[in-house]
Amino acid sequence: MTQTSTAVRNRRLCRRQVPRGSTKATCHKGLFGLGRDVAVAVLDMSQYGAQLVVREALKPGQPVEVGLEGLGRQKPIKLPAVVVWCVQGADGNYLVGARFERGLSYADMQTLARP
Repeated sequence: MTQTSTAVRNRRLCRRQVPRGSTKATCHKGLFGLGRDVAVAVLDMSQYGAQLVVREALKPGQPVEVGLEGLGRQKPIKLPAVVVWCVQGADGNYLVGARFERGLSYADMQTLARP
């Protein structure tokens, strides 16, 4: 009995990394940081996006502003982003994939993510 398997191509632009314990995220609907912060946590991140836990459902294509802060940064990095996908988690929160409109610098990735 032979099983045929198709290789699934990884379409990511860069490798995802686990954020440092000190890395915190904010997520506001829209691009101006107005309204309440719906972020609970950041699960993983890359130079061009992040996976976040949020309190309410966000629609794919919806613009958001993601803020990232960590030790060694005096001000949070605020990035315009677009929601790529959103699924409900078991705990009632939602998992969201957000693509940044501009990438994080190498230095910022070293500050916010584990090597």
